[in-house]
Amino acid sequence: MRKASVLAIVFLSLARFSARAEDAPPTVEQLVEKLLSRFLEDREQAAAALVKLGKEAVPLVAPLAEDRDARVQRAAVEILGRIGTPESVRALLPLLDHADAGIRGSVRASFLRAGRACKPILRSEAEQNPAVKGEVEKLLVDLTVQDIEAVFRRQITSSGESGFYHGQYDDLKELGPDGVAVLTRMFTDPEFPFQDPAAPGYQYRQMAVDALGDVGDASVIPELVNMEDPSSRLGRGAAFTLYKLGHQEPVLKMEKDLRDGLAEADSQQQGRIWADLAEIAARVGEQDRAIEAYRNVIRLGHETYVVHYNLACAYSMKGMKAEAIAEMRRAKDAGYRNAEWIQLDRDLDGIRGEPEFRKILEELGPAPAPPGGGHSPAGPSD
Repeated sequence: MRKASVLAIVFLSLARFSARAEDAPPTVEQLVEKLLSRFLEDREQAAAALVKLGKEAVPLVAPLAEDRDARVQRAAVEILGRIGTPESVRALLPLLDHADAGIRGSVRASFLRAGRACKPILRSEAEQNPAVKGEVEKLLVDLTVQDIEAVFRRQITSSGESGFYHGQYDDLKELGPDGVAVLTRMFTDPEFPFQDPAAPGYQYRQMAVDALGDVGDASVIPELVNMEDPSSRLGRGAAFTLYKLGHQEPVLKMEKDLRDGLAEADSQQQGRIWADLAEIAARVGEQDRAIEAYRNVIRLGHETYVVHYNLACAYSMKGMKAEAIAEMRRAKDAGYRNAEWIQLDRDLDGIRGEPEFRKILEELGPAPAPPGGGHSPAGPSD
């Protein structure tokens, strides 16, 4: 009995040791070996695990980026890009001018996936290696475009609407001169190659000119002066941005021409003129004049939910909470339904914590999570 008990204990211990060995996570070396498997599922699982390990995997994955097997090489390039640390993207630098176009494409995609963190590494490589300078410069532009488009996509709701609020593109200031150069091209070049395949090109151009106003770099004034045109939405956007940059003449002339036309206009025309004057005042931050103009639109019988929504924004920015909430209630009752945009619109921050405002949001229902992009007609804009 005693011998049988001892044997049972030994076998049980061996079984437990074997189970522990099977349950143990694979080592980096084992994952790299699995990356060479002829089975796609094995390779995908290994790649995901190596990305999760991060910088610990880089020393063993990096040599595979120059493997003779193109399939292995592409997998290594993708893994290093998805890890996205300085060490991992630095391992890709020798492949920037690789003879195989497919490998070069994978390297570019990996740098784009790694994002702006790799910009200093790329600039340093361009200085030290003139042979890849042209490729690096293209990559730097693409990285900047990627950052800008990400900000633009966040301004488009799942219903495809967008709008305007003050400081909307402040986040783009950190892109510096690179951002200014790309935004200028986005606005002035009607054939600009947006990376987003679903990019609503016209609206992205509108966003670009608005963003130039928030970024606040006066070097773009000559370009914008050539684009200023009160007869088009893009041209008016250029005028508003010029105003923010200290070049006020186009906006002042636009406003004067509109006011001069009031005396000869009929009621219908006056309503449209006052709506244009309200937009000008709101866009240049003159909330008192915007409120007066929107009130005149209502007085003339041309009110819409957009008018009430924009009045709510103007009152909110003035700190007139009761009036802002009353106008938001009127906008909702008149048909306004985009709770998602309300959550984005920082002009409403002055009333965001008020119980009655939260009640209106509850009545509108939960705001859906915005998609990564979408086509966006002009929505409410104050």
